[in-house]
Formats: sequence, C-alpha cells, structure tokens
Amino acid sequence: MRSRTLAGAVAAGLVVAGDVAVRRSRRAGLDVIGAPTPADGAGYGAAGDGAADPAAGYGFLVAAGVNLTDAQRRAAAGHARRAGLDVLDLIPADLPAGRLRALLRRVDPAAYRRSPLEPGQGVYQALCVSADTLERAGLKGVDGLAPVELAELTVHLKRYAPTSSGLAVLAGLAAATADRPGARAADLAGWRAVLRLPPPGPSPAALAVKRDEYAADLAAGTDRFFEPPRTTCPWCGADRLAPRLRAADLGQSKPGTFRYDRCRACSHVFQNPRLSPAGLEFYYRDFYDGLGEARMEALFGAGAAPYRSRAGLVARSAAPRTWLDVGGGHGHFCLIARETWPGTRFDALDQGAGIEEAHRRGWADGIYRGEFPARAAELAGRYDVVSMFHYLEHVRDPFAELDAAREVVRPGGHLVIEVPNIESLSASLLGSAWAGWLVPQHQHMIPMDNLLAALAERSFTPVTASFGDSRPGGPAGLAVYFNLNRWFPDPTLPWRTAPHPEVRKAVRAVALTAAAPAMVLAAVADLVLQPLRRSGRRADVYRVVARRDG
Repeated sequence: MRSRTLAGAVAAGLVVAGDVAVRRSRRAGLDVIGAPTPADGAGYGAAGDGAADPAAGYGFLVAAGVNLTDAQRRAAAGHARRAGLDVLDLIPADLPAGRLRALLRRVDPAAYRRSPLEPGQGVYQALCVSADTLERAGLKGVDGLAPVELAELTVHLKRYAPTSSGLAVLAGLAAATADRPGARAADLAGWRAVLRLPPPGPSPAALAVKRDEYAADLAAGTDRFFEPPRTTCPWCGADRLAPRLRAADLGQSKPGTFRYDRCRACSHVFQNPRLSPAGLEFYYRDFYDGLGEARMEALFGAGAAPYRSRAGLVARSAAPRTWLDVGGGHGHFCLIARETWPGTRFDALDQGAGIEEAHRRGWADGIYRGEFPARAAELAGRYDVVSMFHYLEHVRDPFAELDAAREVVRPGGHLVIEVPNIESLSASLLGSAWAGWLVPQHQHMIPMDNLLAALAERSFTPVTASFGDSRPGGPAGLAVYFNLNRWFPDPTLPWRTAPHPEVRKAVRAVALTAAAPAMVLAAVADLVLQPLRRSGRRADVYRVVARRDG
C-alpha cells in the first residue's frame, strides 16, 4: 500500500513539475513591451517636433475598466509594427498570476503565430489591431467592451490575421479590477476556443425568425424538394437498379426520408429521387452558414494536417503557379496549402457566401461564387491545378463538373479529387450513420474505377490513385453522435415542431451524458481500426491525381 501511495505521489509530482516547466518555458516566450521610447513617439505632439504618430494605422479594442493611455497605445503599436503583427493581445503587467497561468496552459506564445488555425487567445483586456485588419473584419476601435465580448472578437480577428497575431506583456498597463464576473466568462470563452467548441447559440429572437421561415417552407409540403425518381443509372444508363440505403437527415434532423440506389451494372450509388434545387436550398440552409456556421468553423479548423496532406499530393508531379480549389468554402485549404507552395496563387470557388469570407480573411487570393460548370468558360486554361476535396459527391451532375475541370486545367496541369469510398469498411459496418453518406447532401457515391474511367474519357491520365484518410476524428465516434441525433433530436432547432420541447431537451441532455461510455468505446474502435480505414480499398476515402493531356 505504501509503495502504491509513494508511486502515486511521485507520478503526481512529475505531472505538476512538467506543467510548471511548460508554463515557465512559455512565459519566457512572451514578449515584453517596456515603457514608451522616443522610437515609439514618446514625444509625439510636442510643439514643433514633427514626429509621426506611431499609433497611426492601428486601432484598439479595450475592455471596460482598462485605462490604456496614449503613450501605451503608441508603444503597443510600435511593437506590433516592428514585429509585423496585425493583432496583438496586450497582457497587463499586474495580471493575477492565476489568469496568466490559465493563458499559458491554453497557448504557447512562441508557437501561436506559426499556428494559423489555432483559435484566437489572450487575456481579453486590450487588443492592438492594424487598421486594414479591422476594416476587413468589419470592426472599428472601441473602449468599454465586456471581457467576454473581447474574447469573441479575439477569436474573430485571429481568422483575419492567422499568421500575424501575437501576445505581449505591456509594462504599466493595469488589469481591470471591476470585471471579475466578466473575466470568468471570458476565461470560459477562451477554453471554448481551445477546445474548438462553437460559441453559444443564437438569441431567442433570431431563433424565432428562423422558426417562422421554416414553418412557412414546411407548410407548403416537402414534395417540391424532390425530382421524379429515375429508372436508369445516371452514370452508365443501365436500368438495373437496386435499393442501397434509406436514411434520415442525421446531421441536422430536418424532416424527410432519402433513398439511395445502386446500379448493378456499374456499382454507382446515387440519391433517387434526387433533391430539386428547392430541396438543396432547404437542406443546405444553416448547415455551412447561418446557425451552423460556428460549428462548421470549429470542424474545418480542427487541424492543419489534412490540408497539408492534400497540398502535398502533387509534390512529385507538379510545381503549380496557379491553383483553383473548387468547393473551397471559407478557404481553409488555401490558407494551409501556402505553407507547401508559398509562391502559388490560390483561388477558390464555391456557391455559398463563405467564399466571400475567404477573400476578406485573405485566405484565398481570388474567389468565384457560383456553379463551376457555369464559370468554366471564363477560367479556361488558367490553372496548373484544380482540386475538388469532398466536393464531387455533392454535385447534381459529376460529368458536367469533370468537363469543366478539363476546360479549366491547362494542358499538362493536374486535377486532384478526394471523395468518400463507398466500398469502405466503415460504410459496411455503420450503415446510414457513416459520415461519408452525409444524407441528404451527398448526391453521388462514385467507385474509384468509375471515376478513373470518366477521367480517361476526358483526356486525364492518372498519376496516382490511392486510398486513405487523413481527417481528424473517426467514423465510429461520429456514428454515435448521428444515432443520438436520430433518437434524440434537438427540439430547439427551428425546423423541429415536436410537443413539449423542454421535456425533450432534458431527455436529450440525459441521453448525451449517458452516451459517454459509448463515445469512449467508439474512440477505442476508431483507434483499433485506424490501419484498415486509412489504407487499402476498404479505407474511408480515396484520392486521385490526374494529368490533363495536351
């Protein structure tokens, strides 16, 4: 017993010592801005000195109770300019030790700037922000903010300065003393950011507006959301169809049942009946934008590794000068791919409003909003590489998209495609809860051999065709979540009309808590099955790199 107690004490001591060592190392990486110097314009404004204001070109977001003097603003702006920073979190020199420790547990100041997808972090007392960044983010300098508001703005601004954000201690700056409840809320917002959790949901008023919109849509019935069913395969034209899947919308719990058929002749799987344009608008709404935007931002920003892996797919066969990412969303791939290809121009195309945000953030050099086939003529022969990452399965007509790619990729250039593998082990084991289905958004599930044949018909020669999945997380864990959504949907969603929503909300909360052991088991299963789902023809995803022949 004594030996076990001693061993436990030693282990606990080592953990504490390690934590202290990490925090000390990170503390050493914090810059310190001293008292204002002549270089910072300490004499700015004196009669006849002619000095330029070093704070020109910068704005400040300041929490209530924080007194940021003009001299301190000049010193902070001077440091930001010298360090090449567009967003600088200012840490008061007298910040309570506990809050500084909390910050250093969340973030490594030395690595913060080198981590473009890391959420914005700070102590939420004051921010020094370049005027250009404020303008692109739709903000202006202001004092008197609640710390929790400053926390949310810190996360927001980091997206507009992903590689030019930093933290520094500002000598003489005093922490607010009357903001303890607000400070606690801001600390919680910081932890939400580091855990990549979306912010709290919309206001009751905003939900009420959404609820009225969805009620009007559903009052007209759902028949208009579907086209007439097909009797032949859209890929090969054969009339040998068999049912493959019937499923509900497990991601958003919107009403409807969706059928997917498999062609016995070519193995193509497709949604039948297909969603109409009105149906696509209804089922996509509030998924990638609106109510779902924060959740998708957290998901797509969960790690840079998948984007780096995709950027490296053409490393052995091309040195692209121009790259178009079709289905580019908010531009996450373009942002990270610059690390691999720093001299490449990255443009992005998408139908959603997120593509415009990608340009405002500076993540994409150029943007096109609309359908790819409709923009192909104006982009003809312009790109060395066109990529479609988890895009082709969403479209209504894959052949039209491949035709557009042939027109846009210059001769000798490359097309890169990544899609879910309908022949995967996960698809067999998990049924409709497999994330690769993403019912009802995915319209076509294309076997690799079919895609390679279609590319050959369009003068594309495969360079590589491989199976694997570099995305974070695992399908079993997502399957548990999707099944919870099936059995215990969130009754507060504006398209849900079930009676007794408060009771159902409480039941859902209990179910989510009770599902914790299942989530642990799913995580273990994902880990054990990782070699199978990341390699071979039973992997979750496949990738094709094809060269366009001249």
